[in-house]
Amino acid sequence: MGLATILAPVSAGAQPAGALDRFEPAPASDAFFSAPSADVTGVLAPAIGLTLSYAHNPLVLRTTSGNGDPVRWVDHQLVLHTLLSMELFERVKLEMDLPVTLSEGGTSGTLGGIAVTAPAGTKVNDLRVGGRVALLHQDGWLPAVGLSFSVWAPTGDAEAFTGSPATRY
Repeated sequence: MGLATILAPVSAGAQPAGALDRFEPAPASDAFFSAPSADVTGVLAPAIGLTLSYAHNPLVLRTTSGNGDPVRWVDHQLVLHTLLSMELFERVKLEMDLPVTLSEGGTSGTLGGIAVTAPAGTKVNDLRVGGRVALLHQDGWLPAVGLSFSVWAPTGDAEAFTGSPATRY
């Protein structure tokens, strides 16, 4: 039975649509740029931050044989991340990231009988809301320890590759 399952033919399926921008910046006022810190140091500390990310040719279609010209479905994407955070009592940090695709473009076309339409324009991406609890603060060479959780609300447009059709966590 197990061998039959392994050897059985499987049809390929398309991946679900989702955001092309994979950059998730650290919350506003964190010590790091792209990885969140485990520590929370503010008593009542609000913070605001802006971060830009750019992708060149993030979605290009090619045939498996390599014949024919590729279709640059999305040839550029410029995203502005608006970051807000609030640190409370040196233990809790609440955070929000509202990314907006400022510019996106590409080439519509057909490849292997599949027609695609390039997205264009400015669109809101999926909203990220999260929180962190510092369990241990950094002390000299001893690192901080914390727990964090984030939820992405489906505020983006899956057809334009700026969001997912479902809530993620």
